[in-house]
Amino acid sequence: MPDHRTSARHILIAGLLSLVIVLTTGCDRLSQVLTRELTPPTPATVVRATETVAPTVAPTAPTTTPTPDLVALALWTTEDLGPVGQTPGSRLLSAQIAAFEAANPGVKVDVVLKKPYGKGGMLDFLTTTAAAVPAALPDVAVLDVRELGMAAERNLIQPLDGRITPELVQDLVAPARTAGQINNSWLGLPFEADVQHLIYNTGLTPTPPVTWTDVLSGTSQYLFPAGGQAAVAGEGRLVNDAFVIQYFGTGARLTGESGQPTLDKDAVTAVLQFYADGLAAGVIPKSAIQYTSVADTWPIYLSEEVGMANTSAHRYLEGRAGFRKSSFAAIPTRDGTLMSIFRGWAYVLVAQQPERQELAWSLIEWLTSPDRLGEWALAANYLPTRLSAWPDVADDEYLAFLAELLQTAQVRPTGPGHDEVGRALQRAVQAVFAGTSTPAEAAAQAAASVP
Repeated sequence: MPDHRTSARHILIAGLLSLVIVLTTGCDRLSQVLTRELTPPTPATVVRATETVAPTVAPTAPTTTPTPDLVALALWTTEDLGPVGQTPGSRLLSAQIAAFEAANPGVKVDVVLKKPYGKGGMLDFLTTTAAAVPAALPDVAVLDVRELGMAAERNLIQPLDGRITPELVQDLVAPARTAGQINNSWLGLPFEADVQHLIYNTGLTPTPPVTWTDVLSGTSQYLFPAGGQAAVAGEGRLVNDAFVIQYFGTGARLTGESGQPTLDKDAVTAVLQFYADGLAAGVIPKSAIQYTSVADTWPIYLSEEVGMANTSAHRYLEGRAGFRKSSFAAIPTRDGTLMSIFRGWAYVLVAQQPERQELAWSLIEWLTSPDRLGEWALAANYLPTRLSAWPDVADDEYLAFLAELLQTAQVRPTGPGHDEVGRALQRAVQAVFAGTSTPAEAAAQAAASVP
């Protein structure tokens, strides 16, 4: 007679084994699905350039070895603007580059990081590489718009005249149109911008000043860098943007009709007199001559030693979520004219072969499309240069203010002649702060130095 209990045990064991097999198979499949869903796109290859570089030594090419079916596009950028790190802007740019690679099968973007300026900086690396190992040059690079002229003179970049369409030109903010061109030729496509404005402590300065008279008749100290800023090329220090903003605010210009440097002695005298009057009244700190940038004056403002200071939009955007007693306003000028200086970086086309130029330009177009540029710029706390890249500013008073300020900002001219004027103006500022010259005397000496 059959043992029904033994048969039942066999059936139970077989059933359990089947269940284990099913569960194991299911878990494997679930693991595969989760792996596919949670694995991020492969980031762009990133190579950090050596920080100290001899002028005659060319950098090594990116470490990625392309396969016969793979086109490796080289993009040189800076750490602040690159797809590296855990900031919202860098993560977003990394994703945008990965999406470009996905949309262009067989293309890999190799990102190489450079210092922004000086020896081993972007322009220096391009120059030394072009002289020593031209094949190691990138396809695309970023440059401070002030360096576009020098890059073109050294034949490092390709003109963009046939690539930047009239529609794109109209979509750029006004100063970006000026900054991207030299002698009516497009040398770069500006993609991010920054401007300076006033930040003030609402407890110490309930109402921000609009004019020089407001500053001089108030009690809050107004701090700005007056120690001179580094030149992009050459020796010596140039007068700060803070001075040039005031100079432009009078209606004066630094460039004549034929493009030569010029200087309005009366306007220079007026700005220097404002400085002298502010020093005498104690509303402009004598320590301003020690500071060379808004980065230097920032800690002084935060310590509440002064009631107001010049700052950059980038710095304000980075910190505004934590501000409790700070607000923004335009920099006070002689008559209350809205004024600032445009600063920014541009994408430049370096590739020399036509087929690589087309692919490199497609990368620039991809990264500067309105949706991608707008997302990245605001995530990185910069201002987009395309009007269509701006978000709706109706509900953001600060962005609405920046949109207006950016459109009215001026481009500070560069070049050897203009740098000489900048050095002369800095000597004038130093003389007034030191009390060794009157504003009129210092202005006359500066005007005499115009080449």
